[in-house]
Amino acid sequence: MSRLASVVGLALVLCGPSAWSQSLNTQIVSEATARKNGLVRRWVVQVQVDGTRDAVQSVIYYQPALIKPKAAPQKPMPPMAEGGAPAAAEAQAPPAGEAAPAAGEAPPPAAPEQAATEQYVPGMLIVQTELGTIQALDAATGRSLWVTKVGDGTKVCENAAVSDDHVVILSGSWLYALDRQTGDVVWERRNEIVTVTAPAVTKGWVYVGGIKGDVFAYKLPERYDRPAPAPAPAAAAPPAAQNGAAKPPEPAAPRGSSDDTQYAADAKWNYASFGRIDVPPVQTRRGIVWATNRGFLYSSSEDKASVPGRFETRAAVTAPLAYLPPLIYVASRDGNIYAVRENLSEGSPWRFPLGEGVNQRPMAVNQSLFVITETKILHHLDAFDGTLLWKAPKIARVLATDGARRIYAMDQFGTMQILDFNTGSVLGQIAMQRLNVFLENEQSDLIVVGNRNGLLQCLQEPGHADPRVHHVPTAEEIRARPMPAKPAAEQPAAAAAQP
Repeated sequence: MSRLASVVGLALVLCGPSAWSQSLNTQIVSEATARKNGLVRRWVVQVQVDGTRDAVQSVIYYQPALIKPKAAPQKPMPPMAEGGAPAAAEAQAPPAGEAAPAAGEAPPPAAPEQAATEQYVPGMLIVQTELGTIQALDAATGRSLWVTKVGDGTKVCENAAVSDDHVVILSGSWLYALDRQTGDVVWERRNEIVTVTAPAVTKGWVYVGGIKGDVFAYKLPERYDRPAPAPAPAAAAPPAAQNGAAKPPEPAAPRGSSDDTQYAADAKWNYASFGRIDVPPVQTRRGIVWATNRGFLYSSSEDKASVPGRFETRAAVTAPLAYLPPLIYVASRDGNIYAVRENLSEGSPWRFPLGEGVNQRPMAVNQSLFVITETKILHHLDAFDGTLLWKAPKIARVLATDGARRIYAMDQFGTMQILDFNTGSVLGQIAMQRLNVFLENEQSDLIVVGNRNGLLQCLQEPGHADPRVHHVPTAEEIRARPMPAKPAAEQPAAAAAQP
C-alpha cells in the first residue's frame, strides 16, 4: 500500500506541471481565437498575488487627458515674381537626391502636412488585491510600473480611486494616498466616519461618504521641491572629525522623503446629507456629486461644503453614478435612469423608463449610454437625448467598445459577446468561463480580462499602436450643442419593443 502511494505521488509530481500548463492555457485567449474574432492579444502578464490567501479584487483603468498639439506658426508667403512664381531669392532647394526642375518647369507639389492630432498619454491599470497590494501596469504594454502594499493585510480594502497625481485606498478605517507615478505613500490618516463605499479623489482632495449621510473631504498634501541650497564658498574647508580626518559628506536624502518636499496642512470639511451613501462620489468639472439611498443627489464645490444644487429621484440610488460632461447619469430603484445636469439646479433634460432597477454602474462612451438592468438586459441609449437605440438580452457587463462598430460584453453564462454597435446583433463569441476578473473600460478600446490568481491579458482590434482613447466633450463643444428641450420619458412603442 505504501509502495502504491509512492507511485501515485510520483505520478502526480511528474504530471503536475503539464496539468497546470494545460489549465493555464484554457484561461488564456489564444492568438488564433483572437484573430478569428477580429482581435489581437497585446499582452499577457502575471501580477503579484499571494496565491495562498490573496486574490485580485479589482482592476481600474485610468487615462490622463490627451495632449493637444499647439498650432504651428504660419509661415509668411514668399514674395512673388512676375507670372506668380516665387522670387529666385526665395526659391527652395530640392531635397537631397532629387534633381532641380528644369527652367520653366513648375516645381513638384510639396507633400501635404500630417493632420494635427491629439498626442496619446500612456494610460495606467491599477490592480488591487484583497489584502492591499496595489500594482500599476502600463495599459498599452502590461509592463509593471510599481508595487506597493497598504494596510496590515487584515482589513477590508475598498476599490481604489485615481487622479492625475494620486491613487487613494481606504483600508479598514485608514486612508492612504500614493503618488501615482512612483507608488510611494505620501499621505495617510484615519477616516472619521463609517463608510461602505470606495473614496473619490480630485487633484487636491479625497472624499468619503458615510452610512449616516455624511461626506468628509480631506485635503491632500501639496508636494513641491525646495529651492536648491546656495553653493558653499570655494575656500571653505570640509569639517574635521574628532580624529582629525575629513568628515565624509552626508548621503543625499531619498527621493520623496520629507527632506526634499513639504506638505500643506491637513484641512477638511464635511456635509450632512439625507440618507445613507452607498456609492462613491464622482468628480465633475464644477466639483463633486454624490447620491443617497433616499434618492437624493447633492453637488458641492471641491474645497468647501457649499451645496448649490440638489436633485431628487423617487427611490434609492444603489448603482454608482456615471458622468460624461455635461450630464450625470443616475439609475434609480424607481425604474428610471435620469440624465441630470452637473450643477443639479438646472434639473434633468431627460429620463428613460427602464421598468426595473439597476445595480450596476451605467457606462457612458462618446455619444452612447449603456445600462444593464437587474434581469440582464442591455439598453443602448443616446447619451444626449435618451433615445433608445436597441436592447440585448442576457448581458451581465460591458467590457469595452471601439465607439463605432463593435461592443464587447460578457453574458450571464461566461461568454464574451461581440455585438454590432448600431444594431446589437451578435457578431462573434469567445468562451471565457474560467475567467472571473473583468475591466469595465469606458475610457479606451482595450479589453482586459483575467482571473483572481493574477493572470491578466489584454485584447484589442488590430492595426493600432496605442489604445484608442474615447473622446470627452470640451467646454466649447458643450456650449455649441444645446440641451434637448423636452424629456424623453415617453419613447415610441416601436423603439421600446426591440428584442
